[in-house]
Amino acid sequence: MGLKTKHSKQLKKVRARREAEKKRREPEIDFDTSAYVIYNRLDMTYPCLSFDIVKDDQPQDITKFPISVRLIAGAQTPPHVENNYIYVMKADNIRALKQEDEEQDDEENETEDPEEEEKGLPNLTSVRVPHKGCVNRLRVKQVGGKIFTASWSDQGKVYIYNLTTPVQAVADQRSIRTYTAQKVEPKPAYTFSGHLIEGYALDWSPSRVGSLATGDCKKNIHIWTMRASDWLVDQQPLVGHENSVEDIRWSPDEQDVLASCSVDKSIRLWDLRQPSISRCVAKVLDSHKSDVNVIDWNSKSRNMLASGGDDGVVKVWDVRFLLKNENLFPVAQFDYHKKPITSLQWNPHDDTVLAVSSDDDRLTLWDLAVERDIEQEQADEMEVDASKDEGSSSTESSSESEDDDQDEEDDNEGEDEEIEDEENEKEIEDIDGVDYSELDIKKIPEQMLFLHQGQTEIKELHWHPQLNGLIVSTALNGINIFKTISA
Repeated sequence: MGLKTKHSKQLKKVRARREAEKKRREPEIDFDTSAYVIYNRLDMTYPCLSFDIVKDDQPQDITKFPISVRLIAGAQTPPHVENNYIYVMKADNIRALKQEDEEQDDEENETEDPEEEEKGLPNLTSVRVPHKGCVNRLRVKQVGGKIFTASWSDQGKVYIYNLTTPVQAVADQRSIRTYTAQKVEPKPAYTFSGHLIEGYALDWSPSRVGSLATGDCKKNIHIWTMRASDWLVDQQPLVGHENSVEDIRWSPDEQDVLASCSVDKSIRLWDLRQPSISRCVAKVLDSHKSDVNVIDWNSKSRNMLASGGDDGVVKVWDVRFLLKNENLFPVAQFDYHKKPITSLQWNPHDDTVLAVSSDDDRLTLWDLAVERDIEQEQADEMEVDASKDEGSSSTESSSESEDDDQDEEDDNEGEDEEIEDEENEKEIEDIDGVDYSELDIKKIPEQMLFLHQGQTEIKELHWHPQLNGLIVSTALNGINIFKTISA
């Protein structure tokens, strides 16, 4: 017992030292409060790299504060932690950011009350549910007043939990105390082990009550149908992909149609009404240069399907052309992110706006309604090329006219300037923890509405289905809840 306690204390010291070192290396990123209407950060005990939003029983108004958000997230604990968990959370008392003029008024009044300031901070209540294995992906569905959560475990199983009671428990402090005192630990309502390997693809059908689709790393897709007390999983998988299925999305209006994407670089459309051997009704075999990680179907413009890949590119496809096997080219393409796309989702309240996250620690908002000014882009490129040519010709003429002594002096000056440039570049990079040297304004596409930073390795994002313009995103360093002035 003594050795175990001592070992536990050593682990805590090592963990505390690592956290302190991490905070020292990661400077706080300052931001212009005028660019955000809402901005809040939630620090988690363990990274929750997949989550979903639970709709509110009573719709809220995004313009009336404070507001609240209910979340269910799956943890990925380190190897030395025996158990994994699903966290059921409620963040309330979320208020609008104070703008600069409001802060100045507060300073002039000089009547700051610590208790009043504390009242303005958001509250977070949460309970945790034991989960076998790390949560690869998690999705929530409300059916008949019950809140079901489907989760992909890294142990190769898919679980369905009824989390109605935990969600009700985080409503207020009294409910959560009662829940904790009763030591409630919901067990999986259903478990499917037929995949035989882990996976990530998971989606509830919006029109087939209680139905979902799951895809694994062995290229198989299984369809689930809800019954009175459990689920029936079709043992005959959808076959067509040649490698791991990374994401699945049901059609927003066709209850028997779904789309999937894969490491094999393809996007496929499936129709469950077709015979089992020919359910793949359309495909784009080389939709991206490498793995296709995520897709999303536009719930309003229902012919639009977006995809994001390891190549850092986001593409938008018109499903009507895919079904006809015509014009297998995207109707829009955004080549901005430097690393793999990890998540994307259409704004449920605005069918032209798309949110995208990437492993380059950036979350961007795009508006397809903005047309590219190709002529201006070409003019900018010509201007850059002309300046390069002028600089090179100037250098050549200078080198021909100067003697050796002057060359040596210029070389020394050049080295000094180079060192100074490197120092200036480093200063630019260090300001507020943001690498502004990479933000070439001329290279930012006109369709990009907003650039959100401050999170490390953003893994998933969701628009709130009821609060217009509110985005929740999760990363290694916690969860962000924000609304920009452009969404």
